[in-house]
Amino acid sequence: MEDVESDDRSASPAGGPDGLQELGRLHHRSGIIIGPPNSWRALGWYRDAGDVHGEAEALNSRAALLADTVGPSQALPGHREALTLARRARIRMEEARALEGIARCLAVRGERAGALTALAEAVTLYRRIGTPEAGRAADLLKELTASR
Repeated sequence: MEDVESDDRSASPAGGPDGLQELGRLHHRSGIIIGPPNSWRALGWYRDAGDVHGEAEALNSRAALLADTVGPSQALPGHREALTLARRARIRMEEARALEGIARCLAVRGERAGALTALAEAVTLYRRIGTPEAGRAADLLKELTASR
């Protein structure tokens, strides 16, 4: 098996940037972090290729990892950059993910008003898209609203 740290993109055991993204998500969900997170490596590949969708997805994945491991202040810039890219390219799913990520970070930092605004917008987008994430985000919105 190839070394995950290899700089040779074509030799990636995960099958390029999309495979690295999925591998990174699996590692993140299971609590396994091996070397630099795969979303960092995939982000560079997407940027080099001019793939805005992949770049926004990688930024959101990297920011989610930072939020869970380092804290919300380090995660916010990535979610905000993903939001800018997703809005510019009209990638609604990544826009919604970025807004939800921003909301979660702001909530942890105690910035409730900003969190509620971003989360309400994320819920609206998720519902418009018709994704199951709408339920999870709506539940969090109810929880934040009730904690006044």
